[in-house]
Amino acid sequence: MLTFVLIGVLGFVATAVWVIVRVIIGLQKVNRSEPIERPQSWLV
Repeated sequence: MLTFVLIGVLGFVATAVWVIVRVIIGLQKVNRSEPIERPQSWLV
């Protein structure tokens, strides 16, 4: 049971870091009025 919880927590942390990095990159590009390169890749 503890293994499943640990894997879930690690997955949640990894997803949260990924989202935060994407948001920061996106906000920086909006601030500089730059387009997002390959916007299709943001879904992955």
